[in-house]
Amino acid sequence: PGGFQGVEGLHEQAVLLGAGEIDMIMNVGAFKECAPDYLLKEVSEVVKAAKGLPVKVILETCYLTDAEKIKAAKICADAGASFVKTSTGFGTAGATVHDVELLRKAVPDHVKVKASGGIRTWKDAKALIEAGADRLGMSATVKVLEEFDPGLLETFDVLLSDAFRANADEADETPDELAAFDELERTIDGLDERSATLLMRAFVAYFHLANICEEHYRVTSLREREA
Repeated sequence: PGGFQGVEGLHEQAVLLGAGEIDMIMNVGAFKECAPDYLLKEVSEVVKAAKGLPVKVILETCYLTDAEKIKAAKICADAGASFVKTSTGFGTAGATVHDVELLRKAVPDHVKVKASGGIRTWKDAKALIEAGADRLGMSATVKVLEEFDPGLLETFDVLLSDAFRANADEADETPDELAAFDELERTIDGLDERSATLLMRAFVAYFHLANICEEHYRVTSLREREA
């Protein structure tokens, strides 16, 4: 979790518990001391333990020289990582356009770049996406989306409300359900490609949050009944 505790058993346990992706932090000190051997071995072990799940390696770029960032990214790609990620957000700096451009050029197309840390405005997010980031990690998602389009969250609420009402009816393709998806299709058709991609990523995150809330409600209700 911090990059220096070792990986023995941690990622196997995460997979067994149902993780959909695995994040690991590169041990910056070990990398600087004995570069390629340590990092290649550890990332390879995690990729193997992940059993096909995407593995994201956090480099903490704020502690690395440009040459070290490029070397670390290439090693992670060779070890089978699915993503190289700039930061945890707890270092001395977060994602920068410069670092994202470096990482994007360093890894092949099938390896994605995730920018994380310090992304607090739509301007920040847009610059990182244009620099080559495939994914953003940020705690200011709502603020960024509101800056991108003040009506976007309201649109989500309307679409989700319609979809949830439709799902309450077990019949296939109810009028409410068809209307909700027609509205979604019209909304997406009016967006450019980049905006549509952002919309769908946010939509997936929104549904993921809804699933978490639903599961929490189910577990809480079960415990109350058992009590």
